[in-house]
Amino acid sequence: MIINTTKNTIITQTEEQANTFLTRLKGLLGRKFLPPEKGMLIYPCKQIHSCFMKFNFDAIFLARDNRVVFIMEDIKPFRFSPLIREAFAVLELPAGTVRDTHIEVGDLLARKE
Repeated sequence: MIINTTKNTIITQTEEQANTFLTRLKGLLGRKFLPPEKGMLIYPCKQIHSCFMKFNFDAIFLARDNRVVFIMEDIKPFRFSPLIREAFAVLELPAGTVRDTHIEVGDLLARKE
């Protein structure tokens, strides 16, 4: 589970981790959608793309201390994010999650079991 400790809200119930070359390379490719309340945490990661994706999604860029440093909402297929130098990880979530959970730059996220 990932929570926003700044706002005391649940961001996602479960997350997959992509922390090897192959899992980062694949990411969400090949999926038809990302289920509600599920996300993928990609690290290390400073930039993402949505080439060959079949659905829109939100992306939250996190610094090493899990502080939100950049947000992209409703990313459509075949788009690229800017390179976010201060990012260490990216949390990819179903489109609309950022809006629904009111995540903002500066918020602090944390993993809870």
